[in-house]
Amino acid sequence: MEAKMHKDYMEEKERLEYIKQMIEEEIVLLSNKTYTVLNEDVIAEIVYLDNQRMKKLEMSAHNPYFGRIDFRESNQDKLENIYIGKASLMDTDSDEDGVMFITDWRAPISTLYYDGNIGSVKYNCPVGNIGGELLLKRNYKIENGHLEKITDIDVSALDEMLLEALEDKKDTKLKDIVSTIQSEQNEIIRADLTKSLIIQGVAGSGKTTIALHRIAYLIYTYQHRYKPDEFMIIAPNKLFLQYIEDMLPELGVEDVEQTTMEDLTKNIVSEHFSISEDDDKLKKIIENENDKNLVVSLRAISSIKTDLKYKDILEKFVDEVINEILPKEDLIFEGVLIIEASELSGIFYKNYKRYSVLKSIKLVKKLITARFENSKSDIEDNIYATINQRQINLEKDEKNITNHNEEIKKIHLEQQSRIKNMKKNFIKLMNTYLKEPKQSILKYYEKFLIKDKFIKKLISEKEYLMDYFKEMSKNIRINKMVEIEDLPALMYLQHKLIGAKNISNTKHIVIDEGQDFGTFQYYILSDIMKEATFTILGDIAQGINYHRGTSDWKDVKQQAFKDRCQIKYLQQSYRTTVEIMNAANEVIGKVEDENIILAHPVLRHGAQVQKIKKDSYENIVDCIATELNKLMDKYNSIAIICKNNQQCEKIYDQMTNKGINVQWLKDRESEYSQQIVLLPSYLAKGLEFDCVIIPDGGEDNYKMNKLDGMLLYVCMTRALHELRIYYVNECSELLK
Repeated sequence: MEAKMHKDYMEEKERLEYIKQMIEEEIVLLSNKTYTVLNEDVIAEIVYLDNQRMKKLEMSAHNPYFGRIDFRESNQDKLENIYIGKASLMDTDSDEDGVMFITDWRAPISTLYYDGNIGSVKYNCPVGNIGGELLLKRNYKIENGHLEKITDIDVSALDEMLLEALEDKKDTKLKDIVSTIQSEQNEIIRADLTKSLIIQGVAGSGKTTIALHRIAYLIYTYQHRYKPDEFMIIAPNKLFLQYIEDMLPELGVEDVEQTTMEDLTKNIVSEHFSISEDDDKLKKIIENENDKNLVVSLRAISSIKTDLKYKDILEKFVDEVINEILPKEDLIFEGVLIIEASELSGIFYKNYKRYSVLKSIKLVKKLITARFENSKSDIEDNIYATINQRQINLEKDEKNITNHNEEIKKIHLEQQSRIKNMKKNFIKLMNTYLKEPKQSILKYYEKFLIKDKFIKKLISEKEYLMDYFKEMSKNIRINKMVEIEDLPALMYLQHKLIGAKNISNTKHIVIDEGQDFGTFQYYILSDIMKEATFTILGDIAQGINYHRGTSDWKDVKQQAFKDRCQIKYLQQSYRTTVEIMNAANEVIGKVEDENIILAHPVLRHGAQVQKIKKDSYENIVDCIATELNKLMDKYNSIAIICKNNQQCEKIYDQMTNKGINVQWLKDRESEYSQQIVLLPSYLAKGLEFDCVIIPDGGEDNYKMNKLDGMLLYVCMTRALHELRIYYVNECSELLK
């Protein structure tokens, strides 16, 4: 209700003003703080922490909290009034330790605000389960420091709050949901860090927002064990990173590594190469859908390279590289046997195969060097013996009697040199005897691709794919260019041959749009980062990259993680209205895939989805142009989503000619900033808009097949409030 209408308005208003004053005072104290500690490292750490604290306080100064719970712990008389916000604030004037003006939303007791119902409750904290009675749950809407609404929460009030939040207009950035986190979302956000999670979440279930809130929660909860830079977010593309860039700072978290799979691979491999565009294959499949042979080939190639069988064949290639490196002859230095070839091979495979080839060879070389050190006296004896024998032979040779003294001198100088440089000469011989893998990873991959015996095992009876692998090898050699599906292979070769770099301290990885990654990708990530746990979020129904992605989470769980993870499901959809979600469910329900889970729309009703028939494509554009002027007054964000970029180009040209300012998002690098955006279907995943217009929903465009069904579903589920679909002649069978 309006704050002024609430019975506790004056009391709550006074408290808000007092809290704002406390925040301002702490900001002033931090601003004027002087640092006198002599140790520079300590000063740097204190300054950093104070700076982080200042940022949190400044962000919360005009909206310090959003909720309150009144809780009485079992066997205690005192009733605690706990105010919950994004940043904690301690009462420094209290005689009691740890009295809080504001409790952080991530604190254990705050879970009662999200999960608890009035009455008997309990929550889990480090000392165990704490039970008691929850007497009040209250929500505040505070804007620019003014108390606008106060809502005492029961089930109906909770729905009202969520509904109000969902009806907000959308801008170009993702926003936090700390005040409206739902119980099933809260469970995932607060799940144990030590276990990996796979979250199958339907469109609009809040996967991305949950992922970022989970990062914020984990960093807060484990702040004494892990640093923020030990957490990593792997996003589908840079456009997506730009979309979420403000979220973590708003949640009080900085320094978390945010990357894409492309950039992560380049960081691990540490050598220069180019990667074809993320959506290159998908665009080719969409734009050449009538060329069945091409489409079949593209899908087959992608499927091969992202499957674990590809890893198995690469493993055989690595064994071949090892076999070429390991010597076939014994190592003998100055006539002394240091190690037999068979013994060296046995040691390598028994003790060191679990490491990278480079590290294994370095360890073997340490062993061999130790053998050399233990054999020094024998080696010296051999050197003396061979020199003495040469001197004896020289003295027997009467022909060289005239140069006898000079030759004797040379022999003894050689003896001194061999003794003096004994270790240097041995190291040189050892490095020649046991070579380290020195070629670039890209060169090794190229060698793998031209080996027919390996490729034939991969393609089985699909001989027509052989030329593709040879062409790809040529492209790597000439242009240093690989495809997105090659990244797991490059990471695998780096890991097995040289050793993965630059990621040793990563403790937890959050992966969004996880359905776009194949089992091989998950396998190599978990193998490289053995100490890390994962939170993977995705939706099989939005698996438009299924040619290289995952179609069954059970495969990922069993094959990549060896069952060391859990699969959880989010079926409630909060993004779209009931009408839009029901229409989208009808579309995706026609896609034959038993792993697709339909969304359950909640709460919010709106206008029916409009399916509008026009006589020509030109009429569609004219109609959209006319409607945009009205929609711009109504919504903050409007998206025109075409199936492909060719159709986007037509729309863009015509809209520009009509003087309408439209931003065309052509690729994953685009900066999304305008009120009206134009984009192809395959770039829409992960984004959301107030209103979505699909200008090409005809039967000749979206056909009755898996890919088109998923693309159309993705387009439809981007809409928060309104969806319009235009077509010429007949609408798609998927929409009937």
